[in-house]
Amino acid sequence: GESDAEGAFFVELSSQPRAAVLCSVAAPADQLTVFPDVLAFDERSWEDVMLIEVSAVDDEIAEARPHAANVTLACESADPAYDGLTAALRVSIMDNDEAGLLLEREEPISVGTGSAEQSVFIRAVDPASDVWTTEACIAVCQNSINACPRDVCNVFSYPKASAPFLVAVEGGATDVVAVSLTSEPVAPVTVRVPSATQVITGTVVADACVAGPAGSGQSGASQAQLESSGPNAVTGGDGTFIADLTFTAENWFEPQVVIVGARDDRLDEAGDEHRVSAQLVLVSEDVAYGSMATVPLLEVSIREDAFTAPPVLSSAKFDNELTSLTLTFDRDTNAGGSAGGAFACSELLSPVAALADTVSQCNVPAIAARRSAVATLFGAGSSCQWQSRRQLQVRFGRAPTVLPGHSIALVPGKVKASSAARLSSAGVVNVTAAANGILPVADIGPGSRTIGRCDKLTVSVREAGGGNRPLACQWS
Repeated sequence: GESDAEGAFFVELSSQPRAAVLCSVAAPADQLTVFPDVLAFDERSWEDVMLIEVSAVDDEIAEARPHAANVTLACESADPAYDGLTAALRVSIMDNDEAGLLLEREEPISVGTGSAEQSVFIRAVDPASDVWTTEACIAVCQNSINACPRDVCNVFSYPKASAPFLVAVEGGATDVVAVSLTSEPVAPVTVRVPSATQVITGTVVADACVAGPAGSGQSGASQAQLESSGPNAVTGGDGTFIADLTFTAENWFEPQVVIVGARDDRLDEAGDEHRVSAQLVLVSEDVAYGSMATVPLLEVSIREDAFTAPPVLSSAKFDNELTSLTLTFDRDTNAGGSAGGAFACSELLSPVAALADTVSQCNVPAIAARRSAVATLFGAGSSCQWQSRRQLQVRFGRAPTVLPGHSIALVPGKVKASSAARLSSAGVVNVTAAANGILPVADIGPGSRTIGRCDKLTVSVREAGGGNRPLACQWS
């Protein structure tokens, strides 16, 4: 064996030579060492038994178990019976190296550049605990309307027995794995990291100021789950592989880093985690590596905590006095980032027509047009104020034009589940009438209860409520 004790064999002549005999001992230098390398016999010592010690070279190459090499003897002598005589002994060698991949987590790791996103992973394993913890900190950028606020950290804990190898947050914090070989290859070895195609279904979440599918509440499916950045990332191609590493006899022992992230698939997948397993692919003309029976899986926990689905605008209803609208969301919101008190409704709301151009709606001209459209819809001097984290009140100004059946849209990038959330609410709701709105009351004068068929009737309209808008009469 390559790491075992030496072996030995004996050599002796079968008859007395007429002259001295010199036999050289040789073996492949990359497989065996022999001692001594020369044997000498003469007329007096020809009956001596010569010992040759043999040991296997402990290389770092994975070879067949067993594989073999020959120890050869070539003799020279003035005695023609021994001159040119050769012999060989086949030696079986048990290799102590194994072709394989070594995967190691890089910790701690800080990756990402620019103001868009920074991500940091910190891992801690308490020897006295059965919990493995990782903390992902993301500087969350809202969109072109809002600047990056502050780092938001999520702490994920797993039982050691079921802890994933890597953790990545969709569209945010990445994780890192270092890959190396366990033995020296005799030919280049290419290791490819796949994108872990796995169909995931969920509900499409929308944010018109962030690239992604439009619409909210639609069912959707995602396939390619993983992505990569850094020097070993694959760019272009069909997206089958996210990283491509090459190992040779010169660099096989040097770890090569793969930055692994999770693609933001814009789906609410009914849970804050799902896992994918990426089966690494090996390509090599090295027999040991090219025929590896077991290739490691890269297990990744994909988290959605900072990117949960946003609140949905479920209704917009007139109050009974027709002086305001109440907009209701299906869950608590971040109050659109409002600090409290009244604010301009154009910061959050718009008539649908003013939001028709989804490309430019986040730009200044679109904001100016939205202010004008909102003033026409809700009246000059209208204002908005949060009544709770789920209800927004629109207080009409002078001469509003909004009616039941009109559509109101949310301005993207504003209303979210929390300030840490990446995805914002987007959508359209139709205005509905008040549950118990004002009904017209006919007053035909004191002491009168009926009007005759031929009586003269003069209709005079007087406003009692009406939401600051002119009243009009229409016979039906």
